[in-house]
Amino acid sequence: VINDQGRIQACNDAAKRMLGKPDLVNGMLLPRASLELTEAYEKWGQTAENLTLTYSPDEANGVDFELRFVQPINDTGTLVFMQNISERSRKMQELKLAALGRLTASIAHEIRNPLGAISHAGQLLSESLELNAADTRLVQIVSNNSERMNHLVENVLNLSRRKATHPESLLLGSWLEEIVNEFRDRYELNEQQLRLNLNSDQHSANADPGQLHQVIWNLLRNAQTHASPEGALEIQITGGISAESQQTWLDVTDNGNGIDTGIEDQLFEPFFTTGTAGTGLGLYLAKELCEGNGGSLEYLRPERGGSCFRIKLPLAA
Repeated sequence: VINDQGRIQACNDAAKRMLGKPDLVNGMLLPRASLELTEAYEKWGQTAENLTLTYSPDEANGVDFELRFVQPINDTGTLVFMQNISERSRKMQELKLAALGRLTASIAHEIRNPLGAISHAGQLLSESLELNAADTRLVQIVSNNSERMNHLVENVLNLSRRKATHPESLLLGSWLEEIVNEFRDRYELNEQQLRLNLNSDQHSANADPGQLHQVIWNLLRNAQTHASPEGALEIQITGGISAESQQTWLDVTDNGNGIDTGIEDQLFEPFFTTGTAGTGLGLYLAKELCEGNGGSLEYLRPERGGSCFRIKLPLAA
C-alpha cells in the first residue's frame, strides 16, 4: 500500500521477497524500495488506467512479477498487487517448446535421410584417385556443410525429445571443478585462461547434473569463441547465494567485445546467430534447460566490458 505522499504504508513479506528487499519498513519512500516500481507507479498516475507491467529486478535475489495498481473507492492511497509469474512463464515455455518440438522433429526426420545420402556420397567421392585439387576442395565443402547440417538436425531433434529433469543436490564448487578441468584439457587452456572462483563448501543447487553440464559447457564454448581477439583469453566462473529468493547464481564471464545492444532481445531466440558456423540453438537450449530445472538464464553487461551470462538455480535443500 502506497499513501498519497509516495510512502510505503504497508508491505507484506511476500512483496519484500519479490523485491529482494527484506529491510523494507512502513514510511519508507517508494524510490528507496525500487526505482522501477516507482517509474511504473508514476506512469500509472499519469494515465489513470490500471496497468499490468512485467518487472524483472536486476539483483540476483529478485523474481519476475506483474504489477497492478488499484485506487480504493475513497481515493486514499494506492493498492499495489504483485504477482509472481516465474511459474507461469515456465509453463508457457514448456508449451511453446512442445509445439516447436513436434514441428521441427518432423522436418528434421525428413532432412536426415537425404542428408545421409549426400554425406555418404561425398565420402565415397573423396576416396577417388582421379580428383584434382579443385574437385577435392569442392568435395570438402560438401562434407563440411553436411556435417554442419547434421549438427543442426541433432540439435533440433534434441528439442523434441528432451529428457525429463531429474534434479539432484549438487555441491557446485567441486562439481564445477571437474567440468572446468575437462574443458581445459579438451581445448588446451591454462588456469589463467579459465578460472573458477567458487567456494565448494557454500554453494549448492538443486538441478539435473547432465542438463546443467550441457548448459555450462555451451556457455564456456560461447565465451571461448567470442573472447577478445586483441588479448589473452579470460573466462571466469563466479557465483553467489540469495537466501531471500532461495536461489544460487552462477556467472560465466568473458573478456570479449560484448553483445551489441541491438540484438540483446534476440539472444535466446531459436535459430538466431551472428556467426556463419553456429546453428543458433545453443543459447536457446541452455535457457530452456535452466527453466526446466526451475531456474533461469539471462545476459548481463559487465561494466568493464565483455559478456556475462547468469544462471539462477534453486538452492539445494
